[in-house]
Order: sequence, then C-alpha cells, then structure tokens
Amino acid sequence: MEPRHGSSSTFNLAWNPHADFRDGVLEVSLRADAGVVDQGGGLIWRAQGPDDDDVARANPLEDDLRLDTVVDGRRRQLASADLPLEEGVWYRLRIEHVGDHVRVGLDGRTWLDVHDDTFLDAATSFADLVVERR
Repeated sequence: MEPRHGSSSTFNLAWNPHADFRDGVLEVSLRADAGVVDQGGGLIWRAQGPDDDDVARANPLEDDLRLDTVVDGRRRQLASADLPLEEGVWYRLRIEHVGDHVRVGLDGRTWLDVHDDTFLDAATSFADLVVERR
C-alpha cells in the first residue's frame, strides 16, 4: 500500500468487506507512546478498500484532532480542531456517524461536527479489537 500523505509512513488496517456498519458509534481509547515523525492514532471506518475510507485521528505532535475522507488514496480534510494533546496520556475518541452527519469527540466533548456524503453506501462493522504489545 502506498502512503496516503507526505511522510513515508504506511497504515495497517483490519478490514472486513462483508461486515455491515451504516450508522452508529465507534469509540476507542488511545495513547501516543512515542514517535518523532508521527504519534497520531485514531479510527478508520466506512472503508471500501485500502484507499477509500473516513479517518479521525488525534496527534500530539501536531496538537490537533482531524477528520478526513480518503478517496482513491487522496486525503481531503473535512474538519480540524487545535487541541493541546500530550504524549503518554490516554484519550477517548468517539465517532458518531448517521447518514451524512459525522461528530468526532475526544474525552466526552464534541470537537468536530460536519456533514459529508462521500461514502453513504459504505458498510463496515468492527468487533472485538485486540492489540498485543510485544
């Protein structure tokens, strides 16, 4: 997979094209533990393939929370908020997506609230995410 931004980073994705997520809420706790080039973490949903999805991520290196849509590998920013984020601190990211309405929250507060109809027909579900540290 080619990088979807200016850095040399790539993103690992777990994607099931047969699962169904049309409208709903996604939540995850995340903590940036280290990184010089990137410390961002977040969620990808409504994926239609490795280069077509919605993504929300918090990044302590840039002190921001962003909501982007990616189509054919090209990222387009839908909304962004400048926030004082810190490395080593846990944050709770929440995505509410119903129809074309997307709300992105961090630690119980909604920071981004937009309408976007890029992937109205996409469907993805997630369950039982497991991450093992080695």
